[in-house]
Amino acid sequence: MSIAESIAQVQAQIRAAEAAAGRAPKSATLIAVSKTKPLSAIQEAMAAGQVSFGENYAQELRDKANELEGQQVNGVPLDWHFIGSLQRNKVKYVVNRASLIHGVDSLRLGQAISDRASGQQGILVSVNMGGEGSKSGVPIESALALCKELAVLPGLALRGLMCIPPPEAGNWFQDLAELAAEGRRQGLPLTELSMGMSADFEDAVAHGATLVRVGSRLFGARG
Repeated sequence: MSIAESIAQVQAQIRAAEAAAGRAPKSATLIAVSKTKPLSAIQEAMAAGQVSFGENYAQELRDKANELEGQQVNGVPLDWHFIGSLQRNKVKYVVNRASLIHGVDSLRLGQAISDRASGQQGILVSVNMGGEGSKSGVPIESALALCKELAVLPGLALRGLMCIPPPEAGNWFQDLAELAAEGRRQGLPLTELSMGMSADFEDAVAHGATLVRVGSRLFGARG
């Protein structure tokens, strides 16, 4: 299956999941995870109408964004998302290039982003839903407190929450959606939910995901 065919198939599944959940059409955005993939794969996806791309490595995002600077899809500029774990010494490669940084998990990282931001840098707080030692992310019980600290930093635009759930069964997507709802009740601007990947994006959409990160379903397994 070509990249264009894969994008069409995944988009159709997203639209079906929205409809089944009673959501508005196109209320969930597909982020094509292009990490380690060549520019030719991204350009093939662009030709199929894909606008939003996700990268896990800071320098790779910088290089691809620079190479494709100024290019548009149907009149819309490319939309870069940084979805990996970001080290403070690599913030300079991502800030002001990515529209949204998905993995902010500490006040120190938020401050480093704030210091570099020339405008309002969009961020999501990464939540470690299962308390896994192998994953980054703030513990769920500390997430809203961190959101409140980040929300007042200059140059930051807090937009929501992100998670990569544990492999074991659980109501992880529902729990993140409920956490965001509680944050909104407390006055936090948590409108975006980045959750769901190639294997589970339909379930994530059913629970309110606004951003789904799909890579292997579109581009094939990493080599």
